[in-house]
Amino acid sequence: MICLPSADADFKLDSCTMNGNDPLKPKCPVLNENQMPAFPEWLTIIMLCIYLLFANILLLNLLIAIFNFTFQEVQDNTDRIWKFQRYELIKEYHSRPAAPPPFIILSHLYLFIRNVVLCRTPITTTEFKCKLPQVEEEELLSWEAMMKDRYLLSTRQEQSQSMERRIVDTGQKVTTITERLEREEEMGSDATVQRLARLEEQVMQSAKALQWIMESLKCQGFTAKDAQPPTLTTTEESTDMYASEKEDKYHVNARQFYYPNSKLTRFPVPEEKVPWEFSFTCYMPSYYTSEGSGDHVDGSESEASNNYRNPGGRTGMRGRGALSQLGPNPNLDLVLTRWGDSERSVLDYLVVWDEKQGTLALPWGPIESADHLPVILRKTMGKKMYAIVNAKLSEGTKVGLFNTSVRLIE
Repeated sequence: MICLPSADADFKLDSCTMNGNDPLKPKCPVLNENQMPAFPEWLTIIMLCIYLLFANILLLNLLIAIFNFTFQEVQDNTDRIWKFQRYELIKEYHSRPAAPPPFIILSHLYLFIRNVVLCRTPITTTEFKCKLPQVEEEELLSWEAMMKDRYLLSTRQEQSQSMERRIVDTGQKVTTITERLEREEEMGSDATVQRLARLEEQVMQSAKALQWIMESLKCQGFTAKDAQPPTLTTTEESTDMYASEKEDKYHVNARQFYYPNSKLTRFPVPEEKVPWEFSFTCYMPSYYTSEGSGDHVDGSESEASNNYRNPGGRTGMRGRGALSQLGPNPNLDLVLTRWGDSERSVLDYLVVWDEKQGTLALPWGPIESADHLPVILRKTMGKKMYAIVNAKLSEGTKVGLFNTSVRLIE
């Protein structure tokens, strides 16, 4: 059952119900004196107020604001636009002849006779030129320089006070602090690795010495009263120790990202690809030879470096680097001793202070031949003592320094 709307009922009383008692017929609208549906007056007033509010007040104010903004933009650029228009007008006035067409032919004839027939120079006007004395010109230049500096200073101040500039400065400061922390961390890690390596070496030497003492005591017949305490080393721990010893065989210095005393980066090599027995097809290390490591490097040495391999495995670098030559680079540790007294109860020996390690060490240096001392020891020993020891070493005789007048140790 579909109920018809009151608009389709033609406002007949028999097609609607006044009180709404009949559910099959719609409710009759309220009629006015002319028997037409009466529209409520209060709704008309409300709709009219809403229309006046939006159309006459809000929209009008918005339109006025748009016009004001456009006028302000045009007004700000009025002087600039007017100057361009004035320039075009003056240029056009100056370039055109004075006489209007068709009398313009007279102006052209005058210019032709004056410039071609009479060969007169064009008239130059100096109305807009002002030649100042030297003092006033210097004052003007100084004033212009001062105004330029003031303008640049104000521009820099505005840029420094802006939010974008502060963000950029903060980012640069954070980057600088991060780089400094990274450098300090790298330096600290290198020093820690060196200290741990020295400590490990000392522990190994102590363990070997204790083992030698125990074996010597056993050979002499000394036995311990108590049994040897059981160790807590298990099979897994022994396997880990063996693996760690095997890993320690890899050169630790080659794991650094930068080559020492340079900015050249190494080619990254995983731990499992360090031995030469494992294939590494994408291994393409950089060639590097330090300027102070030897003579001038040519192309032949770069080709010859392919025939040499580091016995410790891949290092991520190719070439001599900081070494003096390709292949083995032997070093010599010089041990010089003497008796400190006539009774031969005190033995003196020569040592030098190593600033990098912070300890005393024997003098050493790279050698090219086993019959000659390192050249670097000439500064440590002195020319006279260096010549004596080098001559004795080249002859293959035992060097005696007991009767020499040169003092090795103060």
